[in-house]
Amino acid sequence: MIDTTQGMAQPERARFLKERFLSRRPSICLEGALAKTRAFRKTEGESLIVRRAKGFRRHCETKTIVIDPRELIVGHPGCRSRSAVICPELSNTWLCREFDRMPVRDQDPYDVTEEQKRLYREEIYPYWVGKTLRERWNGQAPKDLLELIAVGGVIDNDIKIECAPGETTPEFPDHLLPKGFKGIQDEAQALLDAVDLTVPANYEKRDFWQAAVIVNERAPHPLPQARRSRRSPRRTGE
Repeated sequence: MIDTTQGMAQPERARFLKERFLSRRPSICLEGALAKTRAFRKTEGESLIVRRAKGFRRHCETKTIVIDPRELIVGHPGCRSRSAVICPELSNTWLCREFDRMPVRDQDPYDVTEEQKRLYREEIYPYWVGKTLRERWNGQAPKDLLELIAVGGVIDNDIKIECAPGETTPEFPDHLLPKGFKGIQDEAQALLDAVDLTVPANYEKRDFWQAAVIVNERAPHPLPQARRSRRSPRRTGE
């Protein structure tokens, strides 16, 4: 890792946060994977975009909310800082093979509990067999292209198949900031209320607007949602 702070004076709080982060051993988080798995299991037959939205909502409702000591900008994707969020809908098999090696391997070790292993192997992994993005891609890609990828070092598609795209950015200045999450939700709800379902092409639009209502209902309010469900944020180190 390149230290870009050399020669620069760091505030004491920043030094504390950096040292705390780097001293914490990485771990994996299955909260999102479990929320998506349970939501998808309950929504078989619904459109994919709506199922994803409901999975997101379930994650917001059940996620551990972490506030580390002395943080001013709070929030972590996982159940603790420096935890890797597992996405079984992208690729599902590799984690089962790595579970026992992850805590002891030389490169990128991650802590994994026995309960996490059990949850993944018994509940999460079986549901996603045959349904992952990796399996869909492998099933549709030309055979000669798959063979070329298998050689290694020539072309690589793993970053798009087994990782979420990182270059997708909301329209912050033109859409998100002026309207806010609530404004987008209200706009989607108005379109949903007025949609004419006698037009077949409008069913896809309906699903998109329904998903927008669901995710924008939860997106700006993870902490209030925790309060409504009487869950207190976990303040680590206290």
